[in-house]
Amino acid sequence: MTLVLWLACSSAPTGHDRAVAALDAEIAGLTRLAEAHPDDWARFEALAGGHQQRARQVGGFDDLAAAEDALARAFAIAPAGSGPWTSQARLDFSLHRLDRVEPSLGPTRSAC
Repeated sequence: MTLVLWLACSSAPTGHDRAVAALDAEIAGLTRLAEAHPDDWARFEALAGGHQQRARQVGGFDDLAAAEDALARAFAIAPAGSGPWTSQARLDFSLHRLDRVEPSLGPTRSAC
């Protein structure tokens, strides 16, 4: 009985806690890379992807907002006609902005 209570009350990190900590470390690394290469929109797209993954893991809107900010930065520095279009569509879909998903895919659809 004592063992069961100890396990229930233990503050040892769970698998979820370790996964979130790993995502936090990955996002920190992606942030450093994006800041080190401020003219590379793909770095900001990768950072947005990290934030989107964390949002799926923890259900946080702050993470989705951070992803949106990273994508906005990526689009701001991307050459005309390029950018993280599919990542933007994925974020719009995650946020249930269904009316924006297809327009976000617009530039990529012409390549098909």
